[in-house]
Amino acid sequence: MQRVNLNKIEGVMAKISITKGRESTEITDPKAFVEWAKVNDDSLLKYKDPDISKTAVKAAIEAGRKIPYAAVVRRPGLTIR
Repeated sequence: MQRVNLNKIEGVMAKISITKGRESTEITDPKAFVEWAKVNDDSLLKYKDPDISKTAVKAAIEAGRKIPYAAVVRRPGLTIR
């Protein structure tokens, strides 16, 4: 659409349009940025707390380990075709 300088197409079933969009931050070299920020401005980085590996927990439970606060469950699903 942009090649032919067309911003909007209106059809019977749908309307398609190109909008300006929102600004976003792009980091071109994440590793280099992190190293730079560690030295120059640590507030530009965020550190995560430990996260749970649900795959490892499931494997441990299925192998017979008793893991507190965790269980393998099956819930109903819905498929629409």
